[in-house]
Amino acid sequence: MQPHHHPLERWLMRMETASSLAPQALLILGTAGCGKLHTAELLRRHAMQHGHTAICTPNLHHMEEATLFETLQHVAQAPFQLFTAREDWLIDRLTPDVRSRLRALPGLTLPSPDEETLYFILQRECTLRQMRVSGNVLQYLAKRLPRNGHIAVQTVTLLEQKLSAANRTLTLPFVQSVLKIS
Repeated sequence: MQPHHHPLERWLMRMETASSLAPQALLILGTAGCGKLHTAELLRRHAMQHGHTAICTPNLHHMEEATLFETLQHVAQAPFQLFTAREDWLIDRLTPDVRSRLRALPGLTLPSPDEETLYFILQRECTLRQMRVSGNVLQYLAKRLPRNGHIAVQTVTLLEQKLSAANRTLTLPFVQSVLKIS
């Protein structure tokens, strides 16, 4: 009996041990802002480092059904394919053929970002924008923001717009006044 592996582990093992490039696909699901596309991009890069071609097709939930069907028809033509879609996507509204093709894909569901992940996102965004952060501002924000990476990035964008060019330091009183949270 083979040990049970997480879908991500199985995908990585197949990719790392592939001698004949048998088609492999992975459907990454999750809520908005949980990191589906970042995860797919990391996996795509990992496949490339192992000498494989990997294709990432994001946001299946935004595709017209005919386009989605065509995309799924080509799964067998690329060695490694990564798809992303929102977890709340109503695939039951699709035709039976498209629905069965989607359900046949191995899936990975990402959880919403936790406080530590939001902290990392906030820190990365502030660093990229060369913003100084005083005290526990990032911890304060990570505890209070919704569990959504997109909202964390939008929050840093808003704070950056409100900061003066001379003062590039985020302080707790400044953040509280701009966001109107305590």
